[in-house]
Amino acid sequence: MDTGKTYDIGIIGGGINGCAIALDAIGRGLSVVLCEQNDFASGTSSKSSNLIHGGIRYLENYEFGLVRKALKEREILLKAAPHLMRPLQFILPHEKQLRPLWLMRLGLFIYDHLYFGSSLPHAQFINLQQQQQSGLKPAFKKAIAYYDCLTQDSRLVIENALKAEQLGAVMLNYHKIIDLEQHQDYWLVKVKNQFDGQIFNVKAKLLVNASGPWFNHNLEKLNLFSNYQADLIKGSHLVVPKLYSADNAYILQGFDRRIIFTIPYYDSYTLIGTTDVEIEKVSDAQKDLSIVSEEEKAYLCKMVNHYFNQQIDPLKDILWQFWGIRPIFDLEPNHKNPSAKSRDYKIELILKPNLAPLLNILGGKITTYRALAEQAISQVETLFPHQGKAWTQKSVLPGAEFSSSFTHYCTEIEKQFSFLPKRMIKRILLTYGSRTSQLLRQVNSIQDLGILFANHFSELEIEFLIKNEWCKKMDDLLWRRSKLGLECSAKEQNEISKNFHLE
Repeated sequence: MDTGKTYDIGIIGGGINGCAIALDAIGRGLSVVLCEQNDFASGTSSKSSNLIHGGIRYLENYEFGLVRKALKEREILLKAAPHLMRPLQFILPHEKQLRPLWLMRLGLFIYDHLYFGSSLPHAQFINLQQQQQSGLKPAFKKAIAYYDCLTQDSRLVIENALKAEQLGAVMLNYHKIIDLEQHQDYWLVKVKNQFDGQIFNVKAKLLVNASGPWFNHNLEKLNLFSNYQADLIKGSHLVVPKLYSADNAYILQGFDRRIIFTIPYYDSYTLIGTTDVEIEKVSDAQKDLSIVSEEEKAYLCKMVNHYFNQQIDPLKDILWQFWGIRPIFDLEPNHKNPSAKSRDYKIELILKPNLAPLLNILGGKITTYRALAEQAISQVETLFPHQGKAWTQKSVLPGAEFSSSFTHYCTEIEKQFSFLPKRMIKRILLTYGSRTSQLLRQVNSIQDLGILFANHFSELEIEFLIKNEWCKKMDDLLWRRSKLGLECSAKEQNEISKNFHLE
């Protein structure tokens, strides 16, 4: 990067919002540098329920505008990244003691008709007694089915970062901002490379604070300012062996009126989540980075066991557990229930006389990231009158550059590489999309892949990720660029770490 240059926009935070803002801005002709203190998507953006959805439960809080916006974005993303978006049926069993069936039907009717541009099927009533592979207990006889989309959250972040870099943005992971100076015409940003310790300065005319759950922390440590404080909500997930053979998700109602999802996860597993637990500080949740609390595990397992024939034991059946922190800016009322607090976003532009401007990104959810980024850059057009028009609504991400369709591309790749295992090709196509051709361009036999690890995770693919996707640590490789940490043994992980010099 050019340390002598004054960039138009400097961004703090490499989650989905920061990377999307970088992409939107660079595509409008603005110069951009982004700094993420850890890896891209290492925070909340890789610890979601992996859903692109309107948020049916938000209807109970009368957030019709948020739901409509999310449904519109769901349709845009289906076209922007079809390899990362999978339409998925959700089944909502009727629990007699909770919401009445007529209310569920009304809610889903509204959900179907808030946005008329949807390509997904409408909701329908189903008889669970005719669903032989449902896995639900016989007591549940009625349900309503509707559709939303499953995604790969961290892959979505990476593809936004990749496209931003392709267009000229400077995208830096493992670069921590250690100090800021606000001048009349620019921010002076002191940055530390977390690997070699190098410290350098960057100048930016506008600073964007897209630090997510670190928002409050950065206000304090970096002397930033906002009219708001974030409420921090911890959301935990469990991964267990596959609970049922059907290829659909379930939305389960709790007696506390909260809901959780059970979602098919990488063929062999089921993802369960999420909880909503308020915390005071990011550091409170980081006392143990890998552990979901016993109370949360018990809550999620109890909910699942109430509905399903296959019972899960929190001591035996949890294969992986993770949590993320969502910053919620409850801009209106006093909600005591964390689940009732709004997941909508707000963009706060702070202009002070004779000082460079600050743009704070408040809240949001992964479904509406593109709209948030577009609105953020449009909001500063008076600061940059030379910037171009909004453009991302009809653009595609790097893995979606097909001459015809994703389905046709998959067929051609499967024919071309018929000598490779089908499961491997499927995983690669659903991970890299059209970039599969780049990955496999010199592969003429399975031997060309080099060493094979779990799920045919090859030496060639690992080198591709290190070279092209900023992988510097094992977690980057196994838990964000892929989720193959679930399948790689400890021995294989040690071998990968040693062979590829990853921490």
